[in-house]
Amino acid sequence: MVTSIPENSRQFPRNEKIVLNKQFLDKLYGYLQVISYRDESTDARRYLTKKQINYSALARETKISRPSVKKYIDYMLDHEKGLGIMTYDETREIYYLEIFPSAEAILIEKDLLSYLSLVFSKHTITIYSYLFMRWYAVTMNGGSSFEFMLDRLKDISGYSINSNSNDEPLKMILATMKAVGLINYTVRKEKIGTMEKHYYTILNVANKLSEIECLNEDALKEKVRAMAS
Repeated sequence: MVTSIPENSRQFPRNEKIVLNKQFLDKLYGYLQVISYRDESTDARRYLTKKQINYSALARETKISRPSVKKYIDYMLDHEKGLGIMTYDETREIYYLEIFPSAEAILIEKDLLSYLSLVFSKHTITIYSYLFMRWYAVTMNGGSSFEFMLDRLKDISGYSINSNSNDEPLKMILATMKAVGLINYTVRKEKIGTMEKHYYTILNVANKLSEIECLNEDALKEKVRAMAS
């Protein structure tokens, strides 16, 4: 059963025009949301100070290369050819994170979003958002599970559904989330001709850091290896 939306949550986009865009990196955007402040004096947008947009520091924290950090932030700031989901206020020297309409965003607990941004790989937050919203809709309507295939995760992650080369990275994302208790699922295999299809059934999706086991990267990798053996 889904618990209530935690206090001190952060917006994360669900709009596929954003999350499927190659200019968007979910774990960097998630971390910017985590370290942002709420501006009570205007329209309650969240903001970051000029000092916080330090490419080297952000690269160290998120384990993303410095050039990539700069590139993706430039995309977020570009309202003409980029994403336009950040705005720089030259007068106040602060960076605003634009507010998404409620139908185009999910609210993720700050501490959970921080953990996902700093420990997990890219696409994890996007996939988690999809799974949680599906799980939330199902449980609110009296259901207890739902089924999906990897092709759907390829679709929301911007991967080609015509290639199997991305199956393993997506399976690893699911396995790492399962290893800490963020999601729970079973896998049903079905032989269709010479191909074997995998059907995943989600049984639970957590939405609070306190509900999961917080492992560091090394411990997480070790647990995933142990689960696979």
